[in-house]
Amino acid sequence: MSNYISTFCHSSSRSPVRFCSVSLVLLLPLPSGPGTNMHLLLSLLAVIPLAAAQAGYYRYGPTYGIRRQTPSPVFIESLSTTLFPGAPPAPATPRLALWPGMDTDGGDLIQPIFVGTRAEYYAQGCTDSAKWCVFSSVYHKTSVLGATQISGDAFMVAGAPNDAVYWEAKYNPQSGEYDQQLEVNGRVVSKISLDSGKAKTFYTGVECQDDHRGVVSSHRYVNTTIILSEANLRWGIPNDVYMTSTPNGAPSSPDGGKTWVIPEILVAESVSPKDFR
Repeated sequence: MSNYISTFCHSSSRSPVRFCSVSLVLLLPLPSGPGTNMHLLLSLLAVIPLAAAQAGYYRYGPTYGIRRQTPSPVFIESLSTTLFPGAPPAPATPRLALWPGMDTDGGDLIQPIFVGTRAEYYAQGCTDSAKWCVFSSVYHKTSVLGATQISGDAFMVAGAPNDAVYWEAKYNPQSGEYDQQLEVNGRVVSKISLDSGKAKTFYTGVECQDDHRGVVSSHRYVNTTIILSEANLRWGIPNDVYMTSTPNGAPSSPDGGKTWVIPEILVAESVSPKDFR
């Protein structure tokens, strides 16, 4: 078992207020079926709400998002994308995170996370600060102000030009959970399932925390495919775009609004904290 100090911050598309918890984190294996090693990250200190003005500890950079939360019953049944993360930060300092995510009507954020930081701050399974530490996860709401990060197995990715990680998340109507998994070269390397409510939004994130400064490599998401519970011709219009582009075409639907495809999301190189907000 390995423990570490961590700071998690989260902002919902429904509110400009961000919440952080500074925690002593224990990685405890949970029984979750053969072949699955999930971890529950337990916050032992109180969750402290922080206003967005306190951005010295964390900032958000380039993003591409479809971030409307509406009363509509339409939700995301499945989402898949392939991330080419680019080179991790050098030198490694705590901490940089890349992720695609989905906000849910239950207050959760479903997200795989690519972390760049010093090795001593990495999750169990990652040892090399010259590589990305990657894991499936859910930022799970536990109370009005509290949330807990729950993650699957962690693994390392070098970030060479052709290094890619495939992510998919699918709603399971029998369990009411989203089943998500990460794959490298067709091999499942991290997975997690959790009852999180129903996903309503999709967006990409670049998050800078603690002492991280400097260049964040350009990276891209390829063949992002979103399948909705029912057709909605207006759903796929992005409304949160900053230092990102879709060079191979805007989101489009081949079937009248049920399936949305974004061929490529290109995230520009950025510099922290200059380009972060």
